[in-house]
Amino acid sequence: GGVDGFGAYEFNGTANRNILVNSLSFVQRPVENMTVSLWINKNQQTSNQAIWATNNGGAGPMFHVTDGTSITFWADVNADAQSWNSIPNLTGNWRHLVLTYSNRSVNSTSSNHTAELYVNGATQGIRNFSYLEVYVINAGTFQIGAWAASRYFNGTIDDLVVYNRTLTAAQI
Repeated sequence: GGVDGFGAYEFNGTANRNILVNSLSFVQRPVENMTVSLWINKNQQTSNQAIWATNNGGAGPMFHVTDGTSITFWADVNADAQSWNSIPNLTGNWRHLVLTYSNRSVNSTSSNHTAELYVNGATQGIRNFSYLEVYVINAGTFQIGAWAASRYFNGTIDDLVVYNRTLTAAQI
């Protein structure tokens, strides 16, 4: 399986199937610019399924499917979250998701950082975040298919890539 035919990670929505990444040493500390690119295919339309997350003592960034048509990114799971709504066919279809996070601001008078979501190459819009930096991603805290001990993903995730820079629309 997988979107490219070479295999993918299948998650069954339970605790016995998630991936804990032991080292992301190439990611900037603190994170000011990053891009995460991946393919997903959800099995069911349940809410709050984490695609990837960090867990730094209950804090840190998280990217998950909120319901059947919404995706949410938290700069910190305890506070600053933004959602992109009305994304069609997240369940039962392969979708290429790219999230960029940048220290640039949409409003030049603001110190906010921004995140932009792309689905199948099309931008879904830019969101401002009040946090100046995403929490530091420590080794052993980056999870795929879950957040801490909850929000388990039910579906398939393929070709996950984390960049330590913000890709442009042309690069996506």
